[in-house]
Amino acid sequence: SLFLLSVSAESGPFTISYLNPKTGLTASIRFNGAVSGPSLENTSQWFKSNLNANADFQLKYNRMNSDKSGMTHYRYDQYFKSYKIEGAEIILHTKNNQTISLNGVTAANKALGSNF
Repeated sequence: SLFLLSVSAESGPFTISYLNPKTGLTASIRFNGAVSGPSLENTSQWFKSNLNANADFQLKYNRMNSDKSGMTHYRYDQYFKSYKIEGAEIILHTKNNQTISLNGVTAANKALGSNF
């Protein structure tokens, strides 16, 4: 999915830097200063607490890779209840064990609905 709309909104320890223009959902977040984002263990809970994700929202670890700049990128797939949402993926970008930013595509709570 292409992120065409650029915005910047401060929300405490993080800045929402992009919104998906089709869904209005957060597509990219940068963490401010010395404040680290979610840990690898609490990513799903962080989304529920900070971005009002549905109680049935889940992220499951998929894979990891590192680059020459010293960044490590952790990829998570989105699930609703026990169902994988195709095309929904979040990438946590870390350096020195600190989450610097995250980006990706998630399915909207309302799009999933309660009749799933």
